[in-house]
Amino acid sequence: MWFSLFGSSRDEDAERALERYIEKSQKPLGLISFTAIFTYKLDLAKYFSGTSVQEAIRRAAIKISSGDIDPLKSFLLDHGIETFLAVVTYLWWYQFNTAVKNEKKLIADTYTKMNIRKRVGSIIGYRLIPYIGVGATLTFLLLAFFIDNLPMYCVFMIMLNMIDIWGNNTVRTNMTEDFWKKKFAPPEGDPHRAYVVRRAEVLEEYWIKKPQLQRIGLMMICASSALIVSFSEQVAGVYVPVTLPYLIVITCILVNGHVMRSWRKVRDDALRVIDFEEDQEFGKRID
Repeated sequence: MWFSLFGSSRDEDAERALERYIEKSQKPLGLISFTAIFTYKLDLAKYFSGTSVQEAIRRAAIKISSGDIDPLKSFLLDHGIETFLAVVTYLWWYQFNTAVKNEKKLIADTYTKMNIRKRVGSIIGYRLIPYIGVGATLTFLLLAFFIDNLPMYCVFMIMLNMIDIWGNNTVRTNMTEDFWKKKFAPPEGDPHRAYVVRRAEVLEEYWIKKPQLQRIGLMMICASSALIVSFSEQVAGVYVPVTLPYLIVITCILVNGHVMRSWRKVRDDALRVIDFEEDQEFGKRID
């Protein structure tokens, strides 16, 4: 009953169901956007008389080009570090959202060729998947809302990392059963067997063998550290500039993003080589 909210049954095609889950996880963005939150939280209308981020940027560019930089100086003095965090938060969301869509396709393509988990009900933990997606979107929006309240930002950053562990564990659980047991590999004699197994090994290397949980754990440690530092004066009587905990969080997010991009590049490059070699062997068109 509780799962019917997402309109799925155990026998539905897995890729179609996952695509719909991704679409529905974006629904909160139809009610409120990052642009609207940032415009409100950074008080852009006060400095640049803009009704949106784009309009404020346009007005700021006009003022700067005409030599009037006073509004920009005032804005950066008042909201510079929050603006930096806002940009980083949006980039984090964009990378996360793009990765979810791309990786859904990678897994679906590999599993289709292996002829396994074609129905959503065959995915271990499938009932939780749509809630993970919606939870991540809502948490990112809360992060955007609390760019000017770092302690709360850290709390929701930790929450998002917990959701990430939840989702990552769902993928790892399924892949561990599928790839380590090898019971779903194509039969001997299948001309595509070697390529399917190689793809499975690339995905296994990325999702299972890479220190994904340690990476997420380090992000939680950084968020917790920034939270503690932000209360250092109240707790230990030690004054710390307000920018320090912000910079801890920003650095953590940027380093995590760099690590993820580097891991994904290795994975995607390896998959492209496999696709190219398979197309060559079977005479498919190669551009």
